[in-house]
Amino acid sequence: MTSPNTRAALGTVTPGGTDDYGNPVPASITWTVLDAIWWPGGSSERVNGQDQVTWANTVCFPAGTVVKATDKVIPVPVLDADGDLVLGDDGVTPLSADGGKPFQVDGQPSAYPANTAGWQHPYSVVCALTRTTG
Repeated sequence: MTSPNTRAALGTVTPGGTDDYGNPVPASITWTVLDAIWWPGGSSERVNGQDQVTWANTVCFPAGTVVKATDKVIPVPVLDADGDLVLGDDGVTPLSADGGKPFQVDGQPSAYPANTAGWQHPYSVVCALTRTTG
């Protein structure tokens, strides 16, 4: 059986109103620390007059975890001695071990179904993640 290789912070976004362009604006975000399986992916860089790097990662949460496409994820958050999240300067966003911003869930998360014998992998909720800077 596969065991977790990290603790990840899942930020569940509660929708608020919309901005001037009609895009949804989050009203609040609630962070939860979960065991997870995380593997970093590669990054790509645009250079046509832009300095923009996009990272692609994947994280698997425990079976039954509800993750929406609007949620945020920090694959390796900074935790204090009690296992609680250490928040950044804004007092809301947890610090990431790599010093970066939270990842966005890329598309709709999926879940591996149980097999014909009824067994389901304990970390079956798969989320593709992206983070862009620049």
